Amino acid sequence: MRGEFLPGWVQAAALLAIGATGYGLSLRMYLLAQRAFGAARTGSVFAFAPFIGAAVAVGLGDRGLSWGMAAGGLFMLAGVVVHLYERHEHEH
Repeated sequence: MRGEFLPGWVQAAALLAIGATGYGLSLRMYLLAQRAFGAARTGSVFAFAPFIGAAVAVGLGDRGLSWGMAAGGLFMLAGVVVHLYERHEHEH
């Protein structure tokens, strides 16, 4: 850590605001999704996020696409679709 650049107050405040807003909005949307979709469906949708990041990395040319990663992404996408379209048949 010696010799590393420390951001100024303006940059530190901006980073804090961006982080707090991003984390706060993510948490708020997660809780709204749990209310609307249920815990299991919300978990599967949020678990798909790393595959979106991987797709962006492949699209930007930072990573190569392997068959395993493509198959995993398709299976995760299929699972999310199944969770979102399944209906609970009986009343509680």
